[in-house]
Amino acid sequence: MQIWIVEDEPLAASRLARLLTPLGHTVRTFPDAETTRAEAARTLPDVVLLDIELPGESGLALARWFDTLPQPPAVVMVTAYPEHALAAFAAHAVDYLVKPVRAEALARALQAAARPRRPQAAAASDEPIWTFSLGRQRVQVPQSAIRYLSAEAKTVWAETTLGRLAAEGSLTQWAAQLGESFVRTHRAYLVNRAWLAAWVPDASEGGGIVALRDGTTLPVSRRHAAAVRALFQQKSQA
Repeated sequence: MQIWIVEDEPLAASRLARLLTPLGHTVRTFPDAETTRAEAARTLPDVVLLDIELPGESGLALARWFDTLPQPPAVVMVTAYPEHALAAFAAHAVDYLVKPVRAEALARALQAAARPRRPQAAAASDEPIWTFSLGRQRVQVPQSAIRYLSAEAKTVWAETTLGRLAAEGSLTQWAAQLGESFVRTHRAYLVNRAWLAAWVPDASEGGGIVALRDGTTLPVSRRHAAAVRALFQQKSQA
């Protein structure tokens, strides 16, 4: 991948580059938002590792600017200040890393950055936009960016390309709102049909599992197996 590091501290930028280069990524570094914007007028990377505390324009402001582009790069915020996490995700960062960055955390962030992201034109199209919560922050998410919803105890979570967000209401209420674009695979899971990749039945138990496009696997209960089976039969005949 083409990865830009926007970091005003040379030692921090060098450390990130040392973690990335052996993985085969092409890495460029920029010290501030101004030089980053100038280069972005000519070309864009796949991923931007973006510090928040930059000279001049902040990293958060730069992240919001990237998000306005027709084909924005995936932005991973990298900072020494964990209190900025809500603002980072509101700017559609795919992950948030706290310095010093560990190799394992960076690898997970790059995996998140490689996942399919919402089309930037969604807000201007007829695609439904749904509102979820990240702490006290309200986050609007296009339907195509929702992978699935899950119910844990008394909380419903939306697993999206922007991260895990809280959803108000019950899973049954969400199933009614989302309609046929989602399928119930289990009493605790409601899955976006567009994200389904494979169905593996379990003959002995009567249920099985489904795999999503990003490799996530989710259970299919005996009660919902017939609907899932019929859905994949339709997909195979299409």
